[in-house]
Amino acid sequence: MIQVIAAAGDNFWNFNVGHLIDLGIVAMAWLGYRIDKKRSNRERDERIEKERKEREGILEKQTSMHVENQQQLRHLADFHEEQMRVNLRRDEQIAQLQQQTVKLTQLAEGQERRLRMLEDGPGRRT
Repeated sequence: MIQVIAAAGDNFWNFNVGHLIDLGIVAMAWLGYRIDKKRSNRERDERIEKERKEREGILEKQTSMHVENQQQLRHLADFHEEQMRVNLRRDEQIAQLQQQTVKLTQLAEGQERRLRMLEDGPGRRT
């Protein structure tokens, strides 16, 4: 351990080589600290900027995916509406065909009755 003993004639304002070396060491340490702090701040800022750009890229991708999904949903809704119209027309056609089938069945039954009446002869009606 180094002991500093002030001599009787030493004044606070008197500098010697040891004091200058100590002052240089403190100044170098302080400059090293400032440089290190500046570097760490720059690295932190670069990291934050990189993360911000990554988030923006992800956000842009999500936005484009969202727009694509909306378009697909709109297309699907349009297709569904068209399919519902087609199904409704099909149901109407089926109903018309059923009515026509009933009418044709009635006509066929009437024709069959007339044929039986003709086969049985004019005098015999059942």
